[in-house]
Amino acid sequence: AEKINKLHQDVDMRLKRAMERHEQESVQRLKEKARSIYLQLADISAESLQSLERRNDGIPGSFERTLKSLDKQLIEQQQIKDRLYSRMNDEIASIAAKVAIEKKIPAVLTSVSYNISAEDITDQVVSHIAQNRQNNN
Repeated sequence: AEKINKLHQDVDMRLKRAMERHEQESVQRLKEKARSIYLQLADISAESLQSLERRNDGIPGSFERTLKSLDKQLIEQQQIKDRLYSRMNDEIASIAAKVAIEKKIPAVLTSVSYNISAEDITDQVVSHIAQNRQNNN
Protein backbone atom coordinates (compact mmCIF):
# COMPACT_ATOMS: atom_id res chain seq x y z
CA ALA A 1 0.00 0.00 0.00
CA GLU A 2 2.90 2.31 0.74
CA LYS A 3 4.30 1.62 -2.70
CA ILE A 4 0.93 2.50 -4.29
CA ASN A 5 0.76 5.70 -2.23
CA LYS A 6 4.25 6.60 -3.35
CA LEU A 7 3.24 5.95 -7.01
CA HIS A 8 0.12 8.10 -6.56
CA GLN A 9 2.19 10.91 -5.07
CA ASP A 10 4.68 10.61 -7.91
CA VAL A 11 1.91 10.69 -10.54
CA ASP A 12 0.22 13.61 -8.73
CA MET A 13 3.54 15.51 -8.65
CA ARG A 14 4.16 14.89 -12.35
CA LEU A 15 0.59 15.91 -13.23
CA LYS A 16 0.92 19.01 -11.06
CA ARG A 17 4.20 20.02 -12.81
CA ALA A 18 2.68 19.32 -16.23
CA MET A 19 -0.42 21.28 -15.31
CA GLU A 20 1.62 24.20 -13.92
CA ARG A 21 3.58 24.44 -17.17
CA HIS A 22 0.35 24.17 -19.17
CA GLU A 23 -1.34 26.71 -16.88
CA GLN A 24 1.56 29.15 -17.28
CA GLU A 25 1.47 28.73 -21.05
CA SER A 26 -2.30 29.24 -21.07
CA VAL A 27 -2.04 32.36 -18.91
CA GLN A 28 0.73 33.70 -21.16
CA ARG A 29 -1.33 33.02 -24.28
CA LEU A 30 -4.35 34.73 -22.70
CA LYS A 31 -2.20 37.76 -21.78
CA GLU A 32 -0.86 37.93 -25.34
CA LYS A 33 -4.37 37.62 -26.78
CA ALA A 34 -5.66 40.32 -24.43
CA ARG A 35 -2.76 42.59 -25.44
CA SER A 36 -3.47 41.92 -29.11
CA ILE A 37 -7.17 42.76 -28.66
CA TYR A 38 -6.24 45.89 -26.71
CA LEU A 39 -3.89 47.03 -29.51
CA GLN A 40 -6.56 46.32 -32.15
CA LEU A 41 -9.09 48.35 -30.20
CA ALA A 42 -6.57 51.16 -29.80
CA ASP A 43 -5.95 51.11 -33.58
CA ILE A 44 -9.68 51.11 -34.30
CA SER A 45 -10.21 53.96 -31.83
CA ALA A 46 -7.34 55.95 -33.35
CA GLU A 47 -8.68 55.35 -36.87
CA SER A 48 -12.18 56.39 -35.80
CA LEU A 49 -10.82 59.52 -34.16
CA GLN A 50 -8.77 60.38 -37.26
CA SER A 51 -11.82 59.78 -39.45
CA LEU A 52 -13.89 62.11 -37.28
CA GLU A 53 -11.14 64.72 -37.34
CA ARG A 54 -10.93 64.50 -41.15
CA ARG A 55 -14.69 64.95 -41.39
CA ASN A 56 -14.56 67.87 -38.96
CA ASP A 57 -11.66 69.40 -40.88
CA GLY A 58 -13.90 69.50 -43.94
CA ILE A 59 -16.70 71.32 -42.12
CA PRO A 60 -15.08 74.79 -42.04
CA GLY A 61 -14.22 74.58 -45.75
CA SER A 62 -17.71 73.38 -46.60
CA PHE A 63 -19.23 76.10 -44.43
CA GLU A 64 -17.00 78.71 -46.08
CA ARG A 65 -18.02 77.48 -49.56
CA THR A 66 -21.68 77.62 -48.56
CA LEU A 67 -21.29 81.18 -47.27
CA LYS A 68 -19.53 82.26 -50.48
CA SER A 69 -22.28 80.65 -52.54
CA LEU A 70 -24.95 82.44 -50.50
CA ASP A 71 -23.07 85.75 -50.83
CA LYS A 72 -22.91 85.27 -54.59
CA GLN A 73 -26.63 84.50 -54.74
CA LEU A 74 -27.43 87.58 -52.64
CA ILE A 75 -25.34 89.78 -54.93
CA GLU A 76 -27.08 88.31 -57.99
CA GLN A 77 -30.51 88.89 -56.40
CA GLN A 78 -29.56 92.49 -55.54
CA GLN A 79 -28.43 93.05 -59.15
CA ILE A 80 -31.75 91.65 -60.45
CA LYS A 81 -33.64 93.91 -58.03
CA ASP A 82 -31.59 96.94 -59.11
CA ARG A 83 -32.27 96.20 -62.81
CA LEU A 84 -36.01 95.85 -62.11
CA TYR A 85 -36.11 99.15 -60.21
CA SER A 86 -34.18 100.82 -63.00
CA ARG A 87 -36.62 99.48 -65.64
CA MET A 88 -39.60 100.55 -63.55
CA ASN A 89 -38.17 104.04 -63.03
CA ASP A 90 -37.38 104.32 -66.77
CA GLU A 91 -40.93 103.21 -67.63
CA ILE A 92 -42.44 105.66 -65.16
CA ALA A 93 -40.27 108.51 -66.47
CA SER A 94 -41.18 107.68 -70.08
CA ILE A 95 -44.90 107.57 -69.37
CA ALA A 96 -44.73 110.74 -67.24
CA ALA A 97 -43.01 112.49 -70.14
CA LYS A 98 -45.73 111.32 -72.58
CA VAL A 99 -48.51 112.52 -70.25
CA ALA A 100 -46.72 115.84 -69.74
CA ILE A 101 -46.41 116.32 -73.54
CA GLU A 102 -50.09 115.45 -74.04
CA LYS A 103 -51.09 117.97 -71.35
CA LYS A 104 -48.53 120.54 -72.56
CA ILE A 105 -46.82 120.62 -69.17
CA PRO A 106 -43.32 122.15 -69.53
CA ALA A 107 -41.71 120.26 -66.62
CA VAL A 108 -42.33 117.14 -64.53
CA LEU A 109 -41.22 117.22 -60.90
CA THR A 110 -40.43 113.86 -59.29
CA SER A 111 -40.44 115.29 -55.79
CA VAL A 112 -41.77 118.50 -54.38
CA SER A 113 -39.66 120.45 -51.91
CA TYR A 114 -41.65 123.67 -51.98
CA ASN A 115 -45.29 124.51 -51.66
CA ILE A 116 -46.10 125.29 -55.26
CA SER A 117 -49.15 125.14 -57.42
CA ALA A 118 -48.81 122.34 -59.96
CA GLU A 119 -50.88 119.73 -61.72
CA ASP A 120 -50.55 116.21 -60.29
CA ILE A 121 -50.33 113.63 -63.11
CA THR A 122 -49.60 110.66 -60.87
CA ASP A 123 -53.01 109.05 -61.45
CA GLN A 124 -52.64 109.31 -65.23
CA VAL A 125 -49.12 107.80 -65.10
CA VAL A 126 -50.37 104.91 -62.97
CA SER A 127 -53.31 104.40 -65.35
CA HIS A 128 -50.96 104.27 -68.37
CA ILE A 129 -48.67 101.78 -66.58
CA ALA A 130 -51.67 99.54 -65.82
CA GLN A 131 -52.75 99.71 -69.48
CA ASN A 132 -49.21 98.80 -70.62
CA ARG A 133 -49.22 95.83 -68.27
CA GLN A 134 -52.55 94.58 -69.61
CA ASN A 135 -51.41 95.01 -73.23
CA ASN A 136 -48.17 93.09 -72.53
CA ASN A 137 -49.96 90.20 -70.84
